Amino acid sequence: MLQLKFVASACVLALVGSAHAVNLGVANDFNAFIFGNATAQSGDSDGAVAVGGNWTTVNNYVFNAHNTTPNPTIGSATNLGLYLGGNLNGGANNGATQINSGRNAYVAGTVSSPAPLMNGGGTMFAGSAAVLASTFTNQFAYSSLQSSTLNGLSAASVNTSNPNNYSIQITNVGGLNVFNINGSQLSGGKTLDVIGGNGTETIVFNVSGTSVNWGTSYNGSRTRTLWNFYQATTLNVNDRAIQGSVLAVGAAVNQGQNIEGTLIASSLNVTNGAELHSFTFEGNAPVPEPATMIGLGIGALALVRRKKRN
Repeated sequence: MLQLKFVASACVLALVGSAHAVNLGVANDFNAFIFGNATAQSGDSDGAVAVGGNWTTVNNYVFNAHNTTPNPTIGSATNLGLYLGGNLNGGANNGATQINSGRNAYVAGTVSSPAPLMNGGGTMFAGSAAVLASTFTNQFAYSSLQSSTLNGLSAASVNTSNPNNYSIQITNVGGLNVFNINGSQLSGGKTLDVIGGNGTETIVFNVSGTSVNWGTSYNGSRTRTLWNFYQATTLNVNDRAIQGSVLAVGAAVNQGQNIEGTLIASSLNVTNGAELHSFTFEGNAPVPEPATMIGLGIGALALVRRKKRN
């Protein structure tokens, strides 16, 4: 696994990233951006995946299952399907890993047998120096501060007067609309409806709670909604799919249902053949200022190191 080093001057909005990355930083170009380890019993991702630690496939997993955009580039690592800071493991059952659509896999560590199947002409780069430790460290600092910034915004409450059918009212048509909700209210088969607006709004939900069991159907835009699990250490997605991108920097995510957007998390465990669908975040959420990012450096580095040891 990469040994992360934080360089304050590098931790600015550029984030050593792809030309397409926007509001979520470099992670915006990926279906999932995981800071620690990831394990998959089975499943697939529509787009590219970045993992700072090890990836273990137990049965089978397909990266870039569909030839979706964007097509991430980080430094000299191009045409990315998988960008991995640790080892690529086949798993106890000799799990098969596939990288489709001619995308490349860059792995900083080792690649165990069986070798991944590279479909469409992509290349496996094992032991690659093109995987930059700073990419994960800088993205972690960026996402951490973005999560905190979003949680500090003035927010409306979700209307939960009907215990089974929630709603939000859009008041800033075409602009940023922020709502607060307790994570315990998102379990148990609820529905959440968007009222008003013209469909171009950015919708941010600040979700409180350290352990969240997702179970809500949501009818808002998948490309313009961001769920900010700013306190979560565990996020279980086993009841219903999440519609929209997920900012869960400190959370171990247990994914048994689909996620329709970008996932940013501490670790990932995929079960039940769950899929990551590539609905790139197109909203306009506040981003950290460069000066604040530099000031965050030491604390972010310490937290990343703690997570890597766990």
